[in-house]
Amino acid sequence: KLDWLAEPTRVQRVNPPAEQHERELDWDGPLILSPLAFVLVDAVTPWLRAEHVVPFSLESVVWCFLGHYLMVEPIYYAFHRILHMGAVYKASHVHHHTSTVTEAISGTSHPMLETLGYLLNFSFPFLLPAWVGVFSYGLVPLYFVWFDAMNCIGHC
Repeated sequence: KLDWLAEPTRVQRVNPPAEQHERELDWDGPLILSPLAFVLVDAVTPWLRAEHVVPFSLESVVWCFLGHYLMVEPIYYAFHRILHMGAVYKASHVHHHTSTVTEAISGTSHPMLETLGYLLNFSFPFLLPAWVGVFSYGLVPLYFVWFDAMNCIGHC
């Protein structure tokens, strides 16, 4: 955690309650689902296989971020609006909003079906470059590091 960076702008200077901390440390879903999602994507998207992968380039980075801003952001907004509708909110998303002291992990702590929705949505920064023939394996760590940094900044 980047306490040295977050501390000067920290909104709340208390630790989260034990119940929240325990709920947000539910790591098994993402740990199991993320690799499973990669295997599933590989099975249904032959255009991501090694014979179609190109060397890392600025063009692949541009398409990756176009995938994020043109696809992920609008879909995420619509998905999040749906998650705030009565029955859906009570069945799933209330879990996220019960965090009283938000931390970086608070933004990624979700029930299983919600996690699946996010995994599906956040695949577009890789699918769009693949669809136009410029997918590179170098996009995966670049995007995850960039996304995690942005998430941390937004939730610290």
